[in-house]
Amino acid sequence: MRHWSRRRFLTAAGLVGVGLAAGVIGWRRRRLIEWMARPPVVPAPPGSLPEHAGATLLAAARTLLDDGITAGCYADYFRWRAENVRGYRALYVAFAAHLDGAARRAGARDFASAGGALRRSIVADLSPRRSWERLGEGLLRRADLRYSQQIVREIFRIFSRTDAWLRAGYDNWPGVPGDFARLAGPPRGGAA
Repeated sequence: MRHWSRRRFLTAAGLVGVGLAAGVIGWRRRRLIEWMARPPVVPAPPGSLPEHAGATLLAAARTLLDDGITAGCYADYFRWRAENVRGYRALYVAFAAHLDGAARRAGARDFASAGGALRRSIVADLSPRRSWERLGEGLLRRADLRYSQQIVREIFRIFSRTDAWLRAGYDNWPGVPGDFARLAGPPRGGAA
């Protein structure tokens, strides 16, 4: 049996250690990148959404889209999520505080009462980005990334399911019954 020198043993142990570390990092890398690029909502108990936070969320939706949105569906969505999904009430309240703080630093009373140009400049940093652009923010500006993904993207999703249909020329969005009062009589061309 051949004896290993101390140097040879430490070199082999070091190579095995580096190999194991590389294997673990490779296995956990996907989870780490996922954690950096998509910060989860912090678990907190659901509850009713404060009125000021709801007004700030609606002002953010109007700023991101424009004033011609159907505000009721956005308010209902935010209220339901805050009351029924863990963590969203706290997320919405923190988001409203973040926007109000930025508006106060710029000289306004709060975000909802600020002018349109100021509101647009505040939410400009929260626009959704590609995954590789989010990695740096995952460590440096984690709260902004969470707001961008959990709130701003949801606002755009609500828009794509509701108001986008109205702007495209439809009378209603899918799932909403049409205006039956406009029908003057039975449909034409069918068997009577």
